[in-house]
Amino acid sequence: MNRPRFRPHFHVEVVPGEGVLLLSDTRHSLLRGRLYELVVPWLDGRTADDVCARLRAEASPAEVYYALTQLERKGYLCEEEPALPAAQAALWSSQQVAPRTAVRRLAERPVVVEAFGVEAGPFRE
Repeated sequence: MNRPRFRPHFHVEVVPGEGVLLLSDTRHSLLRGRLYELVVPWLDGRTADDVCARLRAEASPAEVYYALTQLERKGYLCEEEPALPAAQAALWSSQQVAPRTAVRRLAERPVVVEAFGVEAGPFRE
């Protein structure tokens, strides 16, 4: 993973001394440990090498890559996503669909919205 970041449907909170909370509509996790507390704030689309460089005084590159591997293995991380509104990216991510895949598929096929008894405008948006 070159530019790791948390999947868009997660809300991430670092709780100093306790760990990192990952919250979503369907899943809540607590990542315990100082290493996660150090690494997580830098997972905003920076390269993994940049994260290692920023943390070199507090953690070795091996430790940083270990943390990244664990986060990826648990399904918390993704690559930097295409420019999608945050709510749309979170919707697709929460359904286990990579936002870039959703964008590509929606561009390939037209979508028609028909409403019965309600205004269709909000659904089209």
